[in-house]
Amino acid sequence: MAKVKASKKADPNKLFSGLSIDKVCMKVSVSIKDPLRKSMPDTDEAKKIQSDHKMSDNAVRVNINLLDKTTVKDYRDPIKELRETYTENTLPVASGKQNYRLVSIKHLSKLRKDLNDAEKAVKDGVIKFMRYYGTPEFVAEQQSRLGDKYSEDLFKEKELLQKEMKSIVSIKIEPFATEDAVTSAGVYLNPEDVASIQKSMDSQNQQIRDYANQTLWTDIMKSVQEISDVCSKEHGSGKGSIFRNTMIPKVKQLLDTIPALNFDGDQNLEKVRGKCEELLKDVDNDTLREDPKKRKEVADGSSDILADIKSYRPAHATA
Repeated sequence: MAKVKASKKADPNKLFSGLSIDKVCMKVSVSIKDPLRKSMPDTDEAKKIQSDHKMSDNAVRVNINLLDKTTVKDYRDPIKELRETYTENTLPVASGKQNYRLVSIKHLSKLRKDLNDAEKAVKDGVIKFMRYYGTPEFVAEQQSRLGDKYSEDLFKEKELLQKEMKSIVSIKIEPFATEDAVTSAGVYLNPEDVASIQKSMDSQNQQIRDYANQTLWTDIMKSVQEISDVCSKEHGSGKGSIFRNTMIPKVKQLLDTIPALNFDGDQNLEKVRGKCEELLKDVDNDTLREDPKKRKEVADGSSDILADIKSYRPAHATA
């Protein structure tokens, strides 16, 4: 069946104007596929435990940890840092697992560099690990760790693993819609179909924007709430009174990234961010641990900010 040509060629610049998200954001995806087997189920040991203790079938699961964390830290530590770089500088488009996240175009160059640097660190770590993998020292270490459970079959051949490790990380940065797709739609779709696509993409655009905005409000609220809860108690006085070393640095990092992720230019969100920044300007974990007066000041200030958040936060961000 022949395609219906539009009576009037659509302007490619206006066809998907409802999806204005493409003018401020790019799609970013980071895929990590670690081919190294982490553990192996030991069904014989599980059955023995069940029999010895008169337990029912499948009541026990036993796994053999094939490699110690220190053995794989050369490349798995950089993988953790790569994931953190990805998630801390982008926003999700919906709840649950998604194929991509959002990055602001104005923040794209920095993120691309940071991701490339992180990927290089992973590759360097893989090279270092593979130099050790399969060596007599490596085998001796695993024999010592696993004892009678050790078997060569538990570990992949070095050449195969080396080949699989070459594609351990995949980073993609893409626009929302390609020029070809826009042009094709403008040429081959009739005006009714174009209008339908426009409506659908308008809705999708708004959902993406709302969820991104909701995520920022949720993140900053949780961070301020944690600070408020901890600072309202005497340090070390009980549950929830300990200052984690990562607490203040994590909050400050969030405050630094919000401007690049505030796609809608939410002024209320920026007001809250500014108040948080001012409150924590000269604050670190040690100060809060050692200075009760400063701790009370931060507790009072964070409570005020939480009240602002409840007042400012838009309806779509209260879910």
